[in-house]
Order: sequence, then structure tokens, then C-alpha cells
Amino acid sequence: MKTAPHKPVKRAPAVVRAGEVYSLAELRRRLQWQEHAVRQARVKGLRLVVFGRQKYALGSDVLKFFERLAEKQQAGDGGRGE
Repeated sequence: MKTAPHKPVKRAPAVVRAGEVYSLAELRRRLQWQEHAVRQARVKGLRLVVFGRQKYALGSDVLKFFERLAEKQQAGDGGRGE
């Protein structure tokens, strides 16, 4: 009896919690961001913490970033910071 070939399951994006610290690689994985998205987020105000050669983001900073972005979009500028 043959079994069906295993299909990889596409994972849903994971959550970001305010009280946690994420490496940049983990944040990218959780948000499903490519490098360009990270650069755009930094330009728009996402704060990263550098320690040694690594970059980290506080979960609370990521959530604040999205809150500010949502407020700008609701104000009518589309979050472009114009």
C-alpha cells in the first residue's frame, strides 16, 4: 500500500508579543518579510537594537510600529509618511 507523497504545509505567520525580543531573522520569518520589507519598515520608523553583529527588535516596538502605520493610513496618507 503506497502512501501519498508528503506535501509541505504552509505555515501561517506567527504572532509578535510585546514582552519578547526577536532577532531580525526570526522577525522576518514571523512576518514573512523579505529584506526589502525590512528596509522599508526601518525607513518608516521601525526601531532595531544592535548588539554585536546581530540586530534585534523588541516586540513592543514592532507593535507600536504597526499602530503608527495604521494611524497614518486612517489619517489618509496611506502610511507613506507624507
